[in-house]
Order: sequence, then structure tokens, then C-alpha cells
Amino acid sequence: MDAPPRRAPPEALRNETARSRAIAHFAAYWLFLLFILAAVFTPRYTRHFYRQTAAVREPLLRNEILDNVFLENAMSAEQVYLALETLLVPHAFQDRYYAGLVPGSVDARGRYGRGQAFSRDDKTLKYRPRYTAMALLALGRVRLRQLRVRADGGAACRAPGFLKAFYATHAGAGAPARCFARYSRADQDAGDLALRDPADGADLALEYRASSDGGGWVSPYSKVDYGPGGQVKDLRVGARLAREDLRQLRRAGFVDNATRAVFADMSWYNPNVDMFTHARLAFEFLPAGKVRPTVAVDSAPLLHDQRALKGEPPYAPRDRAAVLLEIALYLMSFWYLVRVTEDVTDYASLKAYLAVGWNVADVASVACFVVALVMRVVTYLKMLMGHVNTFSEDVAADQHADLGGAASYDKYIRLRLTFQYYRYGRNFLAAGVLVNFVKAFKFLSVSRQLSQFTRTIYVVSAEMLNVLLILAIVLVGFAIAFHVLLGHAIAKYRTFSDAAITLLLVVFGDFDLEEIIAFAPLLGVALMLTFVVIMTFIILTMLLKIVDVSYGEVLEEISGGEGDLARDMRLALYRVAYDAYWTVQIRCTLCRARGALARTAGPRAPPD
Repeated sequence: MDAPPRRAPPEALRNETARSRAIAHFAAYWLFLLFILAAVFTPRYTRHFYRQTAAVREPLLRNEILDNVFLENAMSAEQVYLALETLLVPHAFQDRYYAGLVPGSVDARGRYGRGQAFSRDDKTLKYRPRYTAMALLALGRVRLRQLRVRADGGAACRAPGFLKAFYATHAGAGAPARCFARYSRADQDAGDLALRDPADGADLALEYRASSDGGGWVSPYSKVDYGPGGQVKDLRVGARLAREDLRQLRRAGFVDNATRAVFADMSWYNPNVDMFTHARLAFEFLPAGKVRPTVAVDSAPLLHDQRALKGEPPYAPRDRAAVLLEIALYLMSFWYLVRVTEDVTDYASLKAYLAVGWNVADVASVACFVVALVMRVVTYLKMLMGHVNTFSEDVAADQHADLGGAASYDKYIRLRLTFQYYRYGRNFLAAGVLVNFVKAFKFLSVSRQLSQFTRTIYVVSAEMLNVLLILAIVLVGFAIAFHVLLGHAIAKYRTFSDAAITLLLVVFGDFDLEEIIAFAPLLGVALMLTFVVIMTFIILTMLLKIVDVSYGEVLEEISGGEGDLARDMRLALYRVAYDAYWTVQIRCTLCRARGALARTAGPRAPPD
């Protein structure tokens, strides 16, 4: 009589079941990553972001203010006026129409992107939108905003005593030998600015506003945090009128010793791709006397979601599907938030839950997607209640209905705050996508071969602290040395943080030795060569050796077992499909059973 087959021990069955469940989760997670890819790359507007931004930014950067003087070379207040008059104003306003055509979204025959021609007697010409180019509509006025420091500010400085006589000689008897220091929000002038044009004696009043459009701005060059308010002046619509306003401001002394920054804001709309663009020109008047111009241009399809969901031309079903995919992604994040909340109860405390690295990744992923959704909703509401989506043109009266009452394009369109909300949402979406792709390494542990990376990281992290401490000491020391030696002459070393980042890039071969030779031919070159030798040939070699040894240990651990990942993946996909199929079948059977029971019971007879 044959012996009965031996049954696997319960522990082995539990391990096999856990492995099968882990592989199923692994397959489902990769399907989720494919869903994220579809939600990110299905929208068609992603291909237009850079093109639309470049259409506005490049003319500002590549055209000349003077002969061989570009916007980035502006050095004085006079060149600031020239940049606004010769670059921004012509770029913002064009009174001429190419071939007399006004591009429209859809013509009378329903063709997308075709031009519409108007006769000169048509009242539309009075109300006409002004196009920078064939496909770029300038929205409203250009807004100038000036940030000033108070004359009695706490940051004010005084000239030394031995210059008082010299200063009084050239500035007038009794004139105080004082100056204005760098900008700070505490020392900002919060009063209206009254000017007078010496040509005709006209008074100019620039109203101070605590907030113009959007939040503050931190300069990437000087690291100064400029406030959101200032003295505001909106240039009139049209190239000729805008130039007249600029020349009047120049004669009246719009920029003086108290000026610390001048901002010029303008918005555009491209009907061909249904995308808005906002440009900001910032001119910083630094205490050292240098003018630092900065151009920031951003583009966004602010009306894409609602117009795609409504199916308005030229949006296709693909655009609606893209919006629905993104909404589904956010709903899945809320579902996962509920699941994470339930998982926390399995731990003794929240601290114990967050002590696991992958749990932190789960919380970060959910947080990023939730914040991205909130920012998208805020952007949506801003566009519904803002100054763009509520236009209902009345050509005969040259008006449109707006929240502020009857108005026209002859005003500044406040879109920068909406752009900020949209960009915050995109930033958090990008962070959430990255966290989810990094979290994929968690599921790679189901395979001994695919878990090499995570296992190597675990082994290396325990031995890396000492080397990282040595690296930090070397980096901080050399960063301070380069900042002290070259911070006065080379922008890459002007602050400690800039010097540290520059030295990190040196490790990857990005450095300019000729620039160092020009200012410190002996000590600078010696410091750079010493840093390269210590960092590249010693410390990095130690790091690579630690990684190499740790990886060898991991390979020895996994060499004893063989696994057929392809077979496991097929079984996992079969299991997912099997569970989904029988879940649907059971639901349908229960529905049919309830329907049959209701038909059998029939209507109850009323009681006697």
C-alpha cells in the first residue's frame, strides 16, 4: 500500500501564501504606476508648455536695448526705462494686424484656429483684443510696481565723518550725509508716491497697495525677499500710450535713490492652444549700485479642465479622458488615505508607524496628491470667479460684465496669483509621482534578484555615516575658503551655500578653472586642485569601495536561491484577474437573487 503524500508544513504554506499575496500587490502596484503615466502624459497641453513660454520669453531676452546691449546686461536706471520701452511695450502691444486678420478659436464654419476678418467700420475694431503676434492675445494693461525704502528706515546708513564736508559741498550746505541700505520688508515705504512731470506740471499719484497680484518674490540672485505690495502704476493700453506713460514717469523721477525694485507684469492668451502666459520683469537696485534684471515667464492651461469636461471645441474626447484620469488619480489618493489611517491602528503609536521608512513614503505620497488636488480646485475656483472666465462682451458699449462692474480690456488682468496656485499644484503632483516610483522598490523585495538595490542600500547605510561625516567636513571647509577667496569676484562663490553647491558640481566635472585663474591664479588654483584630489580620488574612492563590498555581500546572500519571477508574475496577474472576475460574479448573483426574491414576494396585501 502506497504511503499517503506528505503534506507541506503549515509554516511553509503561510510563507507561500504571503509570497503569493506580495507578488499580487507587486503586479497591482505596477498597474497603478502605468495609470499614473497615463494621467500625466495623456493631456495634450504638456507639449505646448515650453513653446508657449518661449514665445513670450525669447523676444524679451534676444532683442537689444541698445547696440549689443540685451536685457540681462541692463546696468542703470536709464537702461531700465529703455528695456520697458523698447522690449516689453512693443512685445505687449501691437496695433497692426497681420493681413488684417484676427485669429479666433473657431470660425463660422466650425474650423479651429482660422482667422476672422473685420471691416474698419465694424465696432469690433473699437473693442478689439490686441495681439502681440498672430496667435498671442495681450490681456489688459502692463502693471508697474515699485518697492521703496523709507528715508527714516532702521536700515538707513550714514557716510563716514571725513566725507561730510565733501558731501555738503556737492549736495548743498546742510545736506545730511546719508544713504539708503538694502531692502527689507520692515523698512519698505508704505505710503503713496506723489510725482510731478516737469514738462507740463502734471501731478502723478502712485497708489500704495499692500498686495498687487500674488505673493512676494524671492530673488534667485540676491536672495532678497521682496514683498507683494508697492506703489502701482498701470500703463495705458497701446504701444503709443504706454510709451507716453513711461516717458512721463522718467521725467517725473519714478526711479530714485529710494527705489529698490521695479516689477513689470503682463499676461497673454493663446487661443490656438487655449493657454495663458504671465511674464514678470524684475529689476533689482542693489545697494552696491548694480541693477539686476530677472525675467520670469510661466504658462498654464487655466481653463483646460472645465472646457474639456464640457466638450467645447477644439477639445476632443481624449482631453476629457485626461481630466477624468487625473480626477481618478486624486480619488485613489483619498482611498489610500483611508487605508493608511486604518494601518496606523496596527501600530502602538503614530511614532512607531512613522518609524518605518515605507510608511513615511505612503504618507508623503498621499499628502502630495491631496495638496495637488486642493491647489487644482483653488485654481478652478479662481478662474470661475476671476477676471477672465466671466467676460461677456458687449461690443456696442465697449464693456464686459465682471466682478468689479462694467470694465474693458483697459485694465490690468490679475492672473499671477492664479498661476501660483496652478504651479504649486503641478509641483506637488511631480513630487507625488516621484515618491510613488521610488516606493516601487518596496515591492521589488518579493524577488531575490530584484531586491539587490534595496538590500545594498540597507547594508551601505550602516557603514556610510563615517565617510559622509568626513565628506561634510571637507566640503564645508573648502566652501568657506572659496567664499572668502572668490566671493567678491565670482558669482558662484558669493555666498556660502552657492560655494557649497558649486563644489558639489565640481565632483561631477562642472567647474571653470580659467575663471578662478583670472582672480586668484595661485591660491585659487591650489585650493581647487587640492579639493579635486581629496574629494575625487580619496573620499569618492572610499564610497565606491563601501558600495562594492556591500553589493558583493548581497550577491552572496541571494546566490543560494533561484526564483522564476516571470512565473510568479503570471500567477499574480491570474490571481488578480481571478479575484476581480469572481467578485463581479458574486455581486451580480446577489443582485439577481434579490430581484428574484422581490418578484416572488410580490406586493403585500393591505391588512383588513
